Amino acid sequence: MHDASDVWPKQREPDESGGYGLLMVEQLATRWGVAERGGIGKVVWAEVFDPYTVPPE
Repeated sequence: MHDASDVWPKQREPDESGGYGLLMVEQLATRWGVAERGGIGKVVWAEVFDPYTVPPE
């Protein structure tokens, strides 16, 4: 996911109005992070392990 904002995401305590996004990413992803997009915003990326995929030998 990407956007043009230079404000980086931060995890917050979930409440009635939201705050579950990064909490879910953190729980489901093997690893995740945020990277700059060359002065035009940022990209939030995540790697998710698929237990049904057999790694190549």
